[in-house]
Parts: sequence; C-alpha cells; structure tokens
Amino acid sequence: MNIYPGNEKENGHFTKTIKELKSKNKIKGKTVFVADKGLNTQENVYEALRNGHGYIYSQTVKGAKEELKILIESDLGFEPIYNDYGEEKYKIKEYTDDVIIEIDKKKYNVTQKYVITWSKKYAEKTAYERKKLITKAKSFIKNPAKYKKDQLGAAAKYLKRVAIDKTGKEVKDPTKLVLNTANIDKDSRMDGFYLIVTSEIHMDKLDIFKKYHDFNDIEETFKVTKTFLKVRPVYLQREERIKAHLLVAYTALIILRLLENKILKEKYSYSQIINGLREYQCTQIKPNLYFFFSYNEVIEKLGEISKSNVKLETKNISEIRKLFKY
Repeated sequence: MNIYPGNEKENGHFTKTIKELKSKNKIKGKTVFVADKGLNTQENVYEALRNGHGYIYSQTVKGAKEELKILIESDLGFEPIYNDYGEEKYKIKEYTDDVIIEIDKKKYNVTQKYVITWSKKYAEKTAYERKKLITKAKSFIKNPAKYKKDQLGAAAKYLKRVAIDKTGKEVKDPTKLVLNTANIDKDSRMDGFYLIVTSEIHMDKLDIFKKYHDFNDIEETFKVTKTFLKVRPVYLQREERIKAHLLVAYTALIILRLLENKILKEKYSYSQIINGLREYQCTQIKPNLYFFFSYNEVIEKLGEISKSNVKLETKNISEIRKLFKY
C-alpha cells in the first residue's frame, strides 16, 4: 500500500511502485502487468517493454481508430464460447498487429496482440447506459438551465449546436441544441464489444481473457473498501493519520478476504458476510447477560466451523469472548 498526493496522476508512480514491490519481495525475471485502460498509456507500454516486462491492458472500443473498429465489428474469426448448458456465453477472436508509440519525440514499433470479445449481456448493459445518457441529453435540450456545464458529463457527446433557416436547412451560426445522432449511431455499433491489448503475442487468447478478468477481484476489492470500509472520503490532513486510516481499512479487508476465501470457502460473497455479521446484534438485558436478536446463514456456518452455539438467544460475557477469540 502506497499513498500519493491526490493531484498527481497515477501513471507516474506505476513503474516506481512495481520496482519497489519486486525489490521488497525479491521477485526476479519478467513481470506481466494487468490493468484497465487508465494505465494503458504509451509511457507505461514503453517502460514495461524497455525493462523486459509485459502487459495486458484493456483499451477503449468507442475511441478506437476507424480501421480497428471495422475489424472489431467483422464477424470473421470469432470463436463462440459456451456454458455448461450449451448456451453461448460470449465469442472471442484475436489478431496481431504493429503499432507505433512516441516517447520524447522518438518513435518505436511495438507488436501487440488484440483480443476482442462480444457478449449479449454486455451489449444490453452498454445500450442501457447509453439510453440514460441520451435521456440526460434530451433533458438538457429541453431545459439547459437545469444543469451546470460540468454536470452534463458523458452526455455532452450526444449534443451538438446547429442553426436552421426557414427552409429547414442547417446554416453556419450554431444557435439550436439538438441530439448528435451520428455519435449515438457510432457508439451503438460498438455495443457488446470488449478489447484487450497485450505484449504477450504467444499467449492463448482465452488465457489472456481469463488473466484480464481475474483483475475483477481487484476491482471488487476497491468497491468493498469504498462502500463498506469507508476508505473515501478521507477527512484527514496529516500523512501519518491518512496512513493509519488506510491501514485500519486494509486490515479489515484482509480479515474479510480470509473469512470469504479460507474459512467460508467462497460460499458467500463479501456483502453477505458483512451484512450477516452486522445483523448478529445483542443488547444487555441484565448484568452479564445479553440477548441476541437474530442469527442468519453466515453466522450459522461460522458457528458450525468454530463449534460455537450461535443459536442461543442469550449469552454471557464468557460465551461472547469465546466467539471473539475464534
């Protein structure tokens, strides 16, 4: 765990952090970095390859070059992947190409593998998200005073200003705000597609896909720390107090992951575990006697593993301490 000033980009600290981790843990040899498109920069690609490492990054589909979009959309080369019931989960294809990156005004040729997937579920998700943006754009057209400029966000790309004369033709002076249907149509073409780029050109496309999606566990961890462990916002100024705040949160995260993966053998999700523990509450009804309101499946399983009677409605301090001891 490292912390950096909030006004600095994470890209600049990426390579430095990797070097520190490898040195601290005595890791030698090639390392393949797996990250989302936020770290997919020319600088990070260059630094990885320059130091004998590799990368598996996601890349934006909607912002891809037109020739790449044509290749993505083409049905050629797709291999369907089925679930245990014979239903298509997604389809996948790959191709290898050279790209040019520019660092300090010098150009370098890099050979990359592109892994492209499409799934119906993801297509429905992206279409739904765009529908919300279009609704927001329409609301802005109807009532521009309702939004500040920075509140429009991603919906701004679905708007354009035009001027229309009496004959209905567009003229040069842009005074009227309308939907940018061209951008809407262009984005809809990419519904359901996902793009991964990698330096590992000899690696199987399914292995690349799996390695990238293992990254979801890390994304889930961020969600846990933000939602349940209240890492953000940080109402602190001094560095040592910020570190202490994060240390408490990450210690809680480690305990939660141990419960989830080692003790409960991934039978319950992190949210089920947290909510299950929070529901197991009691109140003091007389000296050295506490009444427990309820118990649930998670608590019952933990009681079974620890050989504790969690179903008792009343417990004394000694019995409660045994639970904490476990």
